[in-house]
Amino acid sequence: MGKTLNKKTLGASTIRVPSLETQAEIARLLDSVMRQLDTANRQLALLDDLVKSRFVEMFGDPCDPGSSSAKSRIDSFCELRIGPFGSALHKEDYITGGHPLVNPSHIIGGAIRPDENLTIDDGKYESLAAYHLLPGDVVLGRRGEIGRCAVVKTDGLICGTAA
Repeated sequence: MGKTLNKKTLGASTIRVPSLETQAEIARLLDSVMRQLDTANRQLALLDDLVKSRFVEMFGDPCDPGSSSAKSRIDSFCELRIGPFGSALHKEDYITGGHPLVNPSHIIGGAIRPDENLTIDDGKYESLAAYHLLPGDVVLGRRGEIGRCAVVKTDGLICGTAA
């Protein structure tokens, strides 16, 4: 059984209490630390306000409908497309050395790094013309590895099923 704290044990214990001078010094140090923390927190709040105001200065207020950066639906200024569904592309369609598929896993550090073993032949590529990627297109992950994105720089790529 573990030790218990009872009246007898407590009465036999010695509790060291720092002198009043030491306690006062500890209190002064803690007060100083609290003042420094308060100052740092005020500075962080001011920096946060500065960043927000600079953003509004540079890009306008996203919450103001009259602002140049007012929120708009993305499909109001670009065409959105997703990759082919499973029925259009099967595992047996994949070859080595053909037209590379671009999935989120192929977007690394903002660049497309295709897998030469995950490609399709010319015939399949032509049958999936709606999914061709053109230079200047922006590809982004819509599931799995959401957040990865890159600008297409070359012809011959095709949008994969998760992009």
